[in-house]
Amino acid sequence: MIKSILDNDLYKFTMQMAVLELFPKAEAEYRFTNRGPQRFSREFVEELRRVIDEEISALVLTEDEYQWLGENCSFLKPMYLEYLKNFRFKPGEVKVCLTEEKELDIRIKGLWHSTILWEIVLMAAVSEIYFTTIEKEWNGKSPSTSESLLEAYGEKILEIGKVLEENGCLFAEFGTRRRRSFELHDQVMKTLLPIKTLTGTSNVFFAKKYGLKPIGTVGHEWIMGTSALIGLRYANRFAFENWVEVYKGDLGIALTDTFGSEAFF
Repeated sequence: MIKSILDNDLYKFTMQMAVLELFPKAEAEYRFTNRGPQRFSREFVEELRRVIDEEISALVLTEDEYQWLGENCSFLKPMYLEYLKNFRFKPGEVKVCLTEEKELDIRIKGLWHSTILWEIVLMAAVSEIYFTTIEKEWNGKSPSTSESLLEAYGEKILEIGKVLEENGCLFAEFGTRRRRSFELHDQVMKTLLPIKTLTGTSNVFFAKKYGLKPIGTVGHEWIMGTSALIGLRYANRFAFENWVEVYKGDLGIALTDTFGSEAFF
């Protein structure tokens, strides 16, 4: 389900390094919001809890992954890579429960640099477990249907990729948090490899696996967190001044819409 500590978006690692360097004692709290009509079950909650406690908590940065990051992500400092080598997800930071209305309540709380990697892996796990415990028409594992449906998805993805390529559209893959399953995500990546206008993927694991460029800089979380720590009025300015302090011109992308374009410009 989550196959590696690198099975995450690059910008979570870049933000984690900045938080560790500038705000090592800052605390954060996250809360899951379901924007759809889906309802959940006790079976779902129990499986999610198991995945958190047994699978995600066991993830570690391997020596091979450590070396790859050092060679392919030069903006990540040696100090941070050592930190990541020793990093472990802490299941106690995550509370999961089912409300009376069958809504899913997930809360994450702890030091910001410790909790920041949970978001993507939990969203990917929520999606995959939903399709294995609730909407079971296809869960990516059924011998009678999985292969043909994976092929069908692959054909559709290839068709879309070719249209983008034929029209000169450069694009990157950013699907980790919304993927139906790890298996399908892997199928998408394999299918897109021949498309010459594919510039890379946000998923560091798949970037390593398929020799692609890992894509990502900073997320809205960085500006939002800065606003809570330093103040809302000049949050955009302080957030990016701090970003430049850490990265010295690398990863020079500024998000303008955290609090609206008017507030930024």
